Amino acid sequence: MKNSYIKLFITATALVSMVTGCNSTKQNLKSDKIGYFVSPINSHISYQCGDIEKELENNGKFICSSFPISFYSDTEKLGSISSLHNDKYVFLQDITLKKTEPAEPTYTKLAYR
Repeated sequence: MKNSYIKLFITATALVSMVTGCNSTKQNLKSDKIGYFVSPINSHISYQCGDIEKELENNGKFICSSFPISFYSDTEKLGSISSLHNDKYVFLQDITLKKTEPAEPTYTKLAYR
């Protein structure tokens, strides 16, 4: 009788360990990139990654499953990031936007005499 309780206890413990272990691996497979875009105005800023295009939450929070992440103000692209810092905050100086230089330099008259 004592052996049957020990076998039942060992079997139950092994079964619970397997179920708990499987559940935790499912959660670890999906690794979303969560960050915060720091800007004085977050109401008109959206972000895009892969097929997802959303607006920032009020606190600047964004969630993406892959890089690169691009940021837009209305329809104008502000820039993109290909990684996140450890603190998860993205500042304007962190995003990169490749601008093309004009073929010829342009000059603006600043004052009249």
